[in-house]
Order: sequence, then structure tokens, then C-alpha cells
Amino acid sequence: MMKYLSLTFWFLLPAILIGQQMFPLRSTTDSIRFSVASENGKLTLKLNEPLESGDNAFPSVIGLRLDDGGLLIDYQYKGRLKKGLDYEMQIALLPQSGLPMLPAPGEVTSRKEKNNTGALTWPDRTERGLDYGQSYTLVVLKSLMGEVDCEAGRPAFGIQKQWPYYATAIVGGGLIGLGQVYRQDKKEAYARYQEAWKEGQTAESAESDFKDANSKDDTARLLTYIGCGLLAVDALGFAWRWGANKRRQGLFDQYCTPEGAALTVAPCIFPSGGPEGALAGTGLRLHFQF
Repeated sequence: MMKYLSLTFWFLLPAILIGQQMFPLRSTTDSIRFSVASENGKLTLKLNEPLESGDNAFPSVIGLRLDDGGLLIDYQYKGRLKKGLDYEMQIALLPQSGLPMLPAPGEVTSRKEKNNTGALTWPDRTERGLDYGQSYTLVVLKSLMGEVDCEAGRPAFGIQKQWPYYATAIVGGGLIGLGQVYRQDKKEAYARYQEAWKEGQTAESAESDFKDANSKDDTARLLTYIGCGLLAVDALGFAWRWGANKRRQGLFDQYCTPEGAALTVAPCIFPSGGPEGALAGTGLRLHFQF
């Protein structure tokens, strides 16, 4: 039985545990001015002013340095976020003159440590972007991401989303019921087998009823196991979707429900799609909600 249950579970698991898309809920921007200097024959970064901790609701940049030609941004973040939330950080370099630069997709890597610290690494910046003696502004866009889209309205798990689970439950129950029909047929075939021996029929005739009884018993077991497996996985999937919806509703109520009309001003980075990820610039995104 466990074999059939396991096969059913692994077959339906991807349909249940679908990765959730994340959406920005809150955002803030750090602007860090620095210049490229030299120390002991090596390029180094000199901050124009000390780093500030900023809003505690977001990761704080605590260090800026060069390592093997790459730009490293050390940051510190709060403890573990509640389920359904995550941080996302985007960076851009703004020189005093010329086009701003944005990393290509996947170029910047993030590493988180166990002590609530981490680092962003933008490789090869001294070869492509950072020049000795020049001044730059590092723009760090920090976003609190959540698995709820505020613009899509409050999440709901209505009948349209529930009916596949009801349909699966009906199929599972139907398979169990069909298994009971085969089990009854098995009993009747076995009764005929016993009656054939009592009446002194040939071994071939009795053996036919015996094989028929065994075949129907195997079919009854298979249908029952698959039906039970479908019901178990269906119940798990329904409970998971219901819990996930309640979690998203909580996030929506916390982050997406304004008190009356509200004008949201969010910092953003506008890519131009040019070579080396050149930017069109940085700016603000306005969103009026009422």
C-alpha cells in the first residue's frame, strides 16, 4: 500500500507545492558616495561620509570594499522574517559623469551568513566601471518582498480554486467504491470456486474461478490504494492552499490596506537595456490608491 501511496504523492506533489511569486511591499533606497583611491599600491574605496544604519525594517549596509577587483557590499539584516516575506536588494553605480550602470541579470551574487549578515558581490568592477581617482554614488534599492500582490486585491480561496480538490476527492472516493465492487466480485468468484470443488467439477473449471477471484482481489486492492492515496494527497493540498491563502491575507491586511486615500512614492531603478546593463537613470514611482 505504501508503494502506491508514495507514487501518488510524488506524482501530485509538484501541482500542490507551486513556488510563490514575490511582489514588492515596501522599499527604501540608500545612496552611498565614495571615491576610488590607492593604498599600498592597491585600489581601495574611500567613503565620503560614514554609513548610516537606516530603517531597521530593511537590511543595513555596513561596509563597502574591493576584493579581487569586485565590489563587495556588506550588509546586516534583522532576524528571521515571517513566512511569506523576503528581502531583495538591487544596486546601481552612478558616476559623476556618463551613464549610470546596472548589473546584468545574475551578475551580482548574494551570500547570507548565520549571524544575520551577508554580502553582495559585483565582480570585475575595477576593470569595468571603477576608475582610480573618480567619485561614484552607489544606489542600493532595498525591497521587502511578499507573496501577495497588493494591486490584485485581497487573496481569496473561493469555489473556483477549490473545485479541483473537490473533483479529486470525488475521483478518489469513486476509485475506493469501485474497489469495493471488485472485492464483492472476488467473493462471488471464490464462492463459485469452492462450490465447484464440492460438486466435483474438473480441476480446470475450478481453477478458472480461483484465478478470477485472485485477479479481482488484486484489482480491488490497487483501486483502493490509489483512491486512498488521492484522498490523502488531496487533503494535504487543500490544507496547504488554505493555509497559504490565510498567510497571504494576513500580509495583505498588514501591508496593502491603507487608511483612506494614499499616495505611495517608491524609489526605483529604470534600466535602459544598453550594454553592460547601462541605466536610463534612477527615480521615483508614484502609486495613488483609494
